[in-house]
Amino acid sequence: MSDAAVKKADKARVNAKGKKMPRLPLVVQIGAIGASGVAGLLVMLLIFVVGVRFYGNSTRDFVVEQTQVESAQALHYDMTRLIAAERELKRIGTSQTISPAEREASIKATTEDVNHFMELTDQRLEEMSKIDDQVVTPLVAQATDVMKKFEAEVTKITELVNQGKGEEAAAIDVLDQGKQLSDLVPQIVNGLESKMDAATEQSETVATVVLIVMAVVYLVVLTIALLIGVFVRRILRKTVANTGDSIESLSKGDMTDEAEMLMNDELGDIAMKLNESLANLRQVVGSAAATAQKVNSVAKAVGDGIDEGHKETEEVITQTQVVAGAAGDVTQSIQTVAAGAEEMGASIREISSNANEAARVAGEATEVAQRTSETVSKLGVSSREIGDVVNTITAIAEQTNLLALNATIEAARAGDAGKGFAVVAGEVKDLAQETGKATDDITAKITAIQADTDGAVAAIEKISDIINQINNYQTTIAAAVEEQTATTNEMSRSVAEAATGSASIAETISQYQQIAQEAGKGVETLQHASDELVEASQGMYDNISLLVYEKKGKSDDLPNA
Repeated sequence: MSDAAVKKADKARVNAKGKKMPRLPLVVQIGAIGASGVAGLLVMLLIFVVGVRFYGNSTRDFVVEQTQVESAQALHYDMTRLIAAERELKRIGTSQTISPAEREASIKATTEDVNHFMELTDQRLEEMSKIDDQVVTPLVAQATDVMKKFEAEVTKITELVNQGKGEEAAAIDVLDQGKQLSDLVPQIVNGLESKMDAATEQSETVATVVLIVMAVVYLVVLTIALLIGVFVRRILRKTVANTGDSIESLSKGDMTDEAEMLMNDELGDIAMKLNESLANLRQVVGSAAATAQKVNSVAKAVGDGIDEGHKETEEVITQTQVVAGAAGDVTQSIQTVAAGAEEMGASIREISSNANEAARVAGEATEVAQRTSETVSKLGVSSREIGDVVNTITAIAEQTNLLALNATIEAARAGDAGKGFAVVAGEVKDLAQETGKATDDITAKITAIQADTDGAVAAIEKISDIINQINNYQTTIAAAVEEQTATTNEMSRSVAEAATGSASIAETISQYQQIAQEAGKGVETLQHASDELVEASQGMYDNISLLVYEKKGKSDDLPNA
């Protein structure tokens, strides 16, 4: 592409306000819709991952709290069993109804229970001492202190009972420690249950917030995608509609309706190429119209010249008839030969002048016919150029049809978001097909114009041949006139010789008359060919005049004369 073409293309890629439009291909425009959806999905995925993470943390905290609650409940159970074992041990130590063997076995079993539950309570309290809570931690510490005192007293009771000192063991009072533990452990359980309830509420809150945020993001992304889709759809429909209107106007013969370029994309390129083709077509058609008008004018001028030649030929025939009458008078009366010879000499001189004038007119007619032939040939070239432009438009229509097919495929890939664009692509395809039909009609008209042009060229060539024949006839007439002039001079010198040559003069004049009649027939043929040329050029101009190729208020194209 030349620098001028590049500058012209860059100049064409501006909007109605004269600002240069950035390049935005159709793939980018359609991809913006999908990109917005993908971005929304990524955001929703990120929110979902963060929410799952927070929810997982909350769930983990809930599981930990639940485990702690279960551990506190187990502590309460073990502590209750420990207190029960301590009371059972005192009962066995003070009982008088149990045999020694049974007492020893019961003491041993109960002591094992006491030691077992003391170990379990210590483990539970040690695990719960790791809990970091403003309410539970102090209660666990207090319960641990009380449990240590309680275990110390229970250990003494166990030793005394095993030593057989049941009364002393029964005297040890652990009721206060047991009551304190019975009060503290439920408080610990309640505190941990409250903490577990808070963790559950927090998990539910996190899940609710995540769902709300995801719903809001979905609505925002959907709104953005819809807005982008509506904008792209509106631009595409308007661009396709403008291009379609321009093509429809072209199919009706109007070459001045240019497509507006709304976006710098593939459809904008089509509109720009269409406008360039319309400009070139307007220039070619304007040149063809001017050429047709010029051919018409030249053909009319040739016709006028032929009419004048026809008049001159008739005058030559009339003069020849006069000379023939004079020759008859010479034959009848030798006495009037001198006067007749003098009159014949004057007539011959007139014939010579007319013959020379006819030769000159025939030469001019030959030149005019040659120029007319060249002009008509140029018209044929212009017609072929129009055909080339029409072929370019046909190629653009085919590219538009292919682009519409590609756009339909892309719209199908886009799913529901591309349904509207698929309808627009179908309209573009239909308009491209109508453009192909319109270009076929224009091609048929141009073919008819080229056929008329070829007929005009053939007619002009025939006219040139006839004019050349007339020129030859006029040369023959001139030579005969010169010969007759010499004969007339010789008759003036000798009447006797004039009598002898009168027969020859009559014969020569008869030949002149025959030649003049043949020349008249040739002029009539030339006149008929000239009329056909005028009619053909006028018909060609009328066909071109059916096309609108001049913009209103502009003069960049040739005048639509």
